[in-house]
Amino acid sequence: MESNHHLPILGSDDCDCCETNDRLTDESGKAYGCHERSTVFTPREEEILKRLRELGPKARIVKEQIKLLEEAGSVDLEAKHRAMEELVSLRQLRSQLDAERIAAAEERMRLLGHA
Repeated sequence: MESNHHLPILGSDDCDCCETNDRLTDESGKAYGCHERSTVFTPREEEILKRLRELGPKARIVKEQIKLLEEAGSVDLEAKHRAMEELVSLRQLRSQLDAERIAAAEERMRLLGHA
């Protein structure tokens, strides 16, 4: 389709902006062109969010193990200690991933030209 000025009108699937040498990429080196901009999150954000969602069920299982050990009045202090350490480790990972999620969101805003 052409305009009155005989200039081509690009449809959503026909862009030439992604074919230039200065293509945008995220920190992992993955392309961030028009197709990727059609989604809300960047691939980096999606990966981080996926990892964050995976932590919830793991933490619930560990918390349940700790609760069962406490209710049983178990003398297996080593098992309880290992479970507590795992829970602390999961919480630290959650904190790291949350910081990475914020950095990835800021990166997305820069890629979109908002910063």
